[in-house]
Amino acid sequence: MNGYPSMFGQNQTPQINPYQQIQQMFPQPQGSVYSINTPTEVGNVPISSAGLSVAICFPEQIMYIKSFQNGNPILMAYRVAPYTKEEPQQESKSDLEERLARLENLLSNLSNEGGKFNGLL
Repeated sequence: MNGYPSMFGQNQTPQINPYQQIQQMFPQPQGSVYSINTPTEVGNVPISSAGLSVAICFPEQIMYIKSFQNGNPILMAYRVAPYTKEEPQQESKSDLEERLARLENLLSNLSNEGGKFNGLL
């Protein structure tokens, strides 16, 4: 040995308590997520012990949720699409000038008719 006194004898090994619970560092997820290739494979996806499983079919862009409701299995399907951030289109200065010119023209036509707004109502 290494010259230090041991709390165990020479031929003894430490006893492990079988009832001792080991705390996990990271908790395990309660549900299950599966990637499937065709919608017909959703029948092979098991419902997890937590009662909820998700199957995503990327080629068809469909997400299936399998769960239990009042003891009965249910299947929900949702259409999914990839997220794309759209940039707002800013009007150019010439577009704004054209729009302003049309509005001014409309106002001048209204004032030339002597204040008759029946065409707008």
